[in-house]
Amino acid sequence: MFGSILSLETIEAWKIIVLLLSSLGLGFVFSVVYALLKKEQGYSREYTITLVIYPFVATALMLIAFYLTGVLSATDTEAKLLRAGVAVASIFTMTRWRSAPRSSEELTYLFFMTALGTALGLGFVGYAVIIVALLIVVLVVLKFINFPFVSRNQYSLKVTIPEDIDYETCFVDTFKKYTNKVFLKKIRTSDLGTMFTLSYTIELKNGVSQKELIDELRAINGNLNIQMNSKRFDYIEE
Repeated sequence: MFGSILSLETIEAWKIIVLLLSSLGLGFVFSVVYALLKKEQGYSREYTITLVIYPFVATALMLIAFYLTGVLSATDTEAKLLRAGVAVASIFTMTRWRSAPRSSEELTYLFFMTALGTALGLGFVGYAVIIVALLIVVLVVLKFINFPFVSRNQYSLKVTIPEDIDYETCFVDTFKKYTNKVFLKKIRTSDLGTMFTLSYTIELKNGVSQKELIDELRAINGNLNIQMNSKRFDYIEE
């Protein structure tokens, strides 16, 4: 079950087709699960398509590398290792390519797809099916238990204020009115020191209006930039 179906002695077209179709099938299954798990917060259409195609490309490259090493003589061990190493390194450098910045989670999935393509490219179909199934189970369980247990009312808040406002006291009354917890994570100056950018983690009280909170913050900071993101789905770029 976990052995390789490939042989260096002969190149069998049906095995190559099985491996390539398996890479597309497993990539599609994982992409569908990813889309379902991310449905609430949204996801990129291009990225889900990438999850389908990526293991196919990695599998194709690994198959080329596999049979390329096979044409060398059995005594040419160093050349085999060198070519195999270059092929594997080339596959892993694929994860460096992206048209837009990706989160650590998305990059981890790309690394996983690389591992999946490598396994299939070496002929280990059973192993590839097992690792995909296990990862899907882990993701579903994490989704079901709401890991990492972040409250729906917890947000990242970034507020810009002029330098002449006391950031230690200016929002105290507003936060008491709308939040249960407030933690000031980071203070940064901008515009040659004329502005402060304050980064908070806050937990809103049940039933409060986000718009009313933002309106009160705008009245205090002179309608400068305010950004609020749900901690369950996204994090403010620091």
